Amino acid sequence: MYHPYWWRCTFLYQQCEIHTQENLNFIHSTIKNVSGAVAVYLRYNPKLTPPTSGIFMAKTDKDHEIQKQTPTDFSKYDPDDVEHVGWYYISVKSGKSLWMDPYENKNVDIYFGYLTSKIADIHPFQSGYAYLEYADGKVAYHPHLKMGETFTDTIGYKLARAPLPNGMNLVMMTSEKELNAAKEGLATRISGFALVVVALFALLSVVSARSITRPLIKLTKAAHKMTDGDLNVSFDTDCKDEIGELGKSFSAAQNNMRKYLEYVSGMAYKDSLTGVRNKTAYDKFMDDFKDKVERQEITQFGIVTLDVNYLKKVNDNYGHDRGSQLLQNACNLICKTYMHSPVFRVGGDEFIVVLVNNDYINRENLYTQLQVNMAKTTAFGNDPWEEISIAVGMAVYGANKNDSISDVEKRADEAMYKNKKEMKAERD
Repeated sequence: MYHPYWWRCTFLYQQCEIHTQENLNFIHSTIKNVSGAVAVYLRYNPKLTPPTSGIFMAKTDKDHEIQKQTPTDFSKYDPDDVEHVGWYYISVKSGKSLWMDPYENKNVDIYFGYLTSKIADIHPFQSGYAYLEYADGKVAYHPHLKMGETFTDTIGYKLARAPLPNGMNLVMMTSEKELNAAKEGLATRISGFALVVVALFALLSVVSARSITRPLIKLTKAAHKMTDGDLNVSFDTDCKDEIGELGKSFSAAQNNMRKYLEYVSGMAYKDSLTGVRNKTAYDKFMDDFKDKVERQEITQFGIVTLDVNYLKKVNDNYGHDRGSQLLQNACNLICKTYMHSPVFRVGGDEFIVVLVNNDYINRENLYTQLQVNMAKTTAFGNDPWEEISIAVGMAVYGANKNDSISDVEKRADEAMYKNKKEMKAERD
């Protein structure tokens, strides 16, 4: 007579084998068409099935196809043995799908070069390169560092971080010297190009008929304007002949120059640590903003001055990396509060927000919301670099007769320093 438990286990095992065979061909044909895939597995609960049941397929060399491998024998390892079976038990214990940071698995030799080769191919400028880091700043892949180390040698370099959906960061860096040289070289090439164009037009105008010289003169004037910095000038000659094609070629070159200048300008105006605009960008923004105010195109705006507290204390007690995290966390809080206004980092721990549109209308509510958001960071016993304390000052345009932007900035600064003293008095 068959024992019921034995019969149920046998039935379950048979069903798993049927399910495995049904999915094997499907998994194999699917994973072959997924670019960059290096492994796939389908495993069953070892408490209910044999410890090697299921499917495991992996690519052990970048030039080979994914092949069927012997599944890991769960009976040989403790569930807490992360290096051997963490890939299974960590996700099972969490009860949900999750992303696991790359780590060395003692049982499986999986080719990791697909990901690293893609990153190694990224070279912004000649001296630049890219690397991959975890959310805590430790290296996942770097051409010169080992996994788990921290990259700190940023002097003389510009860094740009792009957050990835899995929580990691793709970091691109290039030397400030090469970046500045690129800007200067571009200006030289533009000037040289313009001189060549002017010389060519002068020569052609001598030997061409009037029907030819007229559009050439138009192109010459456009080239002079581009030399003076006007990259929006039109090179359209209304000609259907070779001169028209020449104008189209100049327009194409002009568009490439404009895009490159926009890219270089973006690098120059961006704060590499927080990702918001820097002091240079603020000065340029306010020059344009002042003209609009004087022409009464803008009649309502406000300025919020913010100073992050405890930066020196965090730097002294926990290191400058934690100080940088404090500034990044504070900047995120400011940006989430003032979502419809430009935010600038104008000093080591100083930020400025120019209130416009709905943020100006809702300025009092946003000011209160900022205080609430700061209080939330200190309510759950976070680390010091996660507890955000900011002294805030706000002023609006038009509060006084003959008001100016400088007056508004000054009142906002005074309000911020008053708030800073009040916060210090409360702590004491």
